[in-house]
This record gives sequence, C-alpha cells and structure tokens, in this order.
Amino acid sequence: MAVSIKNLVKKIEGNARETGLINTESSPMVAVYQISRWWRELFERATRHRSEVFPCWSEKEVAAARIIHATLLYLQMEGCDNPEQLLKDVAEGKQSVQDAETG
Repeated sequence: MAVSIKNLVKKIEGNARETGLINTESSPMVAVYQISRWWRELFERATRHRSEVFPCWSEKEVAAARIIHATLLYLQMEGCDNPEQLLKDVAEGKQSVQDAETG
C-alpha cells in the first residue's frame, strides 16, 4: 500500500498539534529542533536492538523515521505545497540553473 506524502504530512501535523508540540503561533524552528533531537538519538543512543515503543523496528529505524517525520513537518510549516514532488525532484537530481552553476 503506497502512502501519500501529503496525507502523511497532514497526519504528522495533526499529531504535533494534538500533543502540543506546535500551535498556530509556532515557528518552523520547532521542527528543526526535533530534527536535531532525533538526529542525536540516532547517532548517540539508538541501537540495532528492538524499540520498546515499536517492537517490530530497531531503535535506529525508529529514530530515522522520526527524523523524516520532523523534516516533513518542517516543510509543511515552511509552506511547501508539494513535498512529494520536491522529494521526487531531489531524488532525480533535478537542479535549478543556479544550483547547476554553483555545485
């Protein structure tokens, strides 16, 4: 079953609002702090052992998924209208003229 990125983003944002992580006044920096938090979790503490919260997955897999969720939340909060297309463009290596000139 394919998951629509747009639907996933709505669910992630809804969960963030329900848990009080964000509200209508929140800055996208909240999501950046979450990315940083889960990045540190992945590289400093997570193991390949089963997660206590999600036993079907390792602690490393869960931390990596949380980084992705926080990143999608950041894109949503920054007003990215089509995160799915953005991800496809980046995966396909599509660059703007400016990006091609500088990198």
